[in-house]
Amino acid sequence: MNYTYFSNSYPSWGRLIRKDVLEQSKFFWDDNFTIRCSVIVAKKLRSKNQESIVVPPSDIRRDFGDLLRTEDGADVTFQVAGELIAGHRCVLAARSSVFKAQILGETNDGSQKADASRHGATEETESDRDEEEDQESEADGVHGEDYDDDDDDDDDDNGGDEMWSPLLVAADRYDLQRLKLICAKKLCERIDASTVADNLGLAEKQHCRLLKEACLEFLKAPVES
Repeated sequence: MNYTYFSNSYPSWGRLIRKDVLEQSKFFWDDNFTIRCSVIVAKKLRSKNQESIVVPPSDIRRDFGDLLRTEDGADVTFQVAGELIAGHRCVLAARSSVFKAQILGETNDGSQKADASRHGATEETESDRDEEEDQESEADGVHGEDYDDDDDDDDDDNGGDEMWSPLLVAADRYDLQRLKLICAKKLCERIDASTVADNLGLAEKQHCRLLKEACLEFLKAPVES
């Protein structure tokens, strides 16, 4: 069987043809002719300049950080070492189950206590921590500005431990799991003979398995001569 393919290169493309002309044409074969239709289904239609549109990464962390710095819409205040730090109840509750229970006043059945402070009044919470800098760092973490786990810091090893150890305690206390992991990672990177005992005790007390394992691995490692 022979096939004749119509193409838009033919002069008659898109035109009508009389029956007698068709019957005499080369497209007829044994009083028959075949029409072949090729259908292309396009799932998505794209414009030529679509690939040039670059979507920037999410800046939600920066937006929440701006809320903390500008204090816009703040409805709760923490008193840390005599300094007042403004915060936002909804953000604190979303980031920490501990803050959610303390600030929103959830009861055992999940209902919320109604009090004057939840209706626009400012609540002051007295912190029992001694390190003001650690509380401010914790507030940054709660409001979305968690430290990146690959951030470089300018602290030396001892100075870094003085920052990350109490910050890990605060992160564990307020159930900030990502911040806790970042602190543990920083402490793991600084384990040496002078810090392993303190870090192991910290890991036991704060239930930090990764830091504990890193300390035990350090203690089991052979001493280099």
